[in-house]
Amino acid sequence: MKTVAQKIRDAINRKGFSTVKECAQTLSLPYELLRKVVGEDHIPKDEQLLIYARKLGIDPKDLLFTAYHQKAPAEFKEFFEKKVIREAPVAYNKIPLLSWVQAGGFASGSDQYPYPGVSEEYVETDLQGKYLFAMRVSGDSMEPLFFGDEIIIIDPEIQPQPGDYCIIKKDQEEEATFKQLKKYRGVWVLHPLNPKYEDQEMSKEMRVVGKVIRKQKDF
Repeated sequence: MKTVAQKIRDAINRKGFSTVKECAQTLSLPYELLRKVVGEDHIPKDEQLLIYARKLGIDPKDLLFTAYHQKAPAEFKEFFEKKVIREAPVAYNKIPLLSWVQAGGFASGSDQYPYPGVSEEYVETDLQGKYLFAMRVSGDSMEPLFFGDEIIIIDPEIQPQPGDYCIIKKDQEEEATFKQLKKYRGVWVLHPLNPKYEDQEMSKEMRVVGKVIRKQKDF
């Protein structure tokens, strides 16, 4: 059975972060604690483990079970090991890889989500979701976290929150765009990570198509 540190490290890699510090800063996690958890196999309190599970896409029950197994006295570890014959293999599914024009054609909250056959190209992921789709990053407005041609995976069913990375569509424009959502004094703002681009206030004609839940790297 993998340790808590190994499972969190795997999740950080799956999300495409190159360092623990980058992960902590992007997901608003305490860096020193995360570094200690990953590097020294420190097991934090249950509340912190649940935060890691939510932000890194780890099954919370599995992460807590792993932590309890690690912390259990040697004479009780056998009890945990009998409950787990083997770790289940990861189930992969194929999701459509859409163009920016195609993504702009889907409306959040409608029945226009990607459906089988909508794309000529698909990508594999272990993420689960009925309407997941993927896109290739275009341009440099989201550097240094997202670079051109990197694949991002989007879930249109998640309600976006301030700080989330989202695909946004303006009604009169054909293509969608990719920005970070921020909120200042009740006003939603589209924020490009690249400082050479300016923030843009989100107008009534704009809508969120979906939230980016992973950056997927090819090796």
